[in-house]
Amino acid sequence: MTRYYFDLSNGSGFVRDLEGQLEESLLAATQAAIEGLRSVISGEINEGKAVSRSSFVSIRCEDSDEVTKVYFDDAVTILE
Repeated sequence: MTRYYFDLSNGSGFVRDLEGQLEESLLAATQAAIEGLRSVISGEINEGKAVSRSSFVSIRCEDSDEVTKVYFDDAVTILE
């Protein structure tokens, strides 16, 4: 298991993950980031806040190197 860190940028600020969480793989970490980003987005909607389509989660591994990003469009499908 590897400890991954999920840093959030939501258009109005940046939150660095200082604790991280253990995941089996990068794929599992990516899925956790998608679920986390969806949770943040739905929370902002429920509070009547604006939601930035530029929101993303940067995933880092234990040695602090970014391994991938999960963007708003990866987490939410908007029908036009």
